[in-house]
Amino acid sequence: MVEWWNGIGAILDFTNPAARDWFQSHLRQLRHKYGISSFKFDAGETSYLPKQFSTFRPLSDPSIWSRRYTEMAIPFYELAEVRVGYQSQNISCFFRIIDRDSI
Repeated sequence: MVEWWNGIGAILDFTNPAARDWFQSHLRQLRHKYGISSFKFDAGETSYLPKQFSTFRPLSDPSIWSRRYTEMAIPFYELAEVRVGYQSQNISCFFRIIDRDSI
């Protein structure tokens, strides 16, 4: 469990293929059941990882976790919005930058 801008959340380990497949299957079910045309994939930044964390596959660089998060979204990229894009030059997807507050 982690704290983020919308309270408390859970992190899925997208270095684990079983976790990725589980999440993608739920997204496919939602898309089919409700006719959803697009998803917004938010909060894939490493800043949301707990200070002490371990992953299914060891990471030489924490940003690789963000890459795995982005790869999870690939099957939904037709209209999907992704907010993190570490080493994602080869992924055709809509990437947006993190929100910026203005005074």
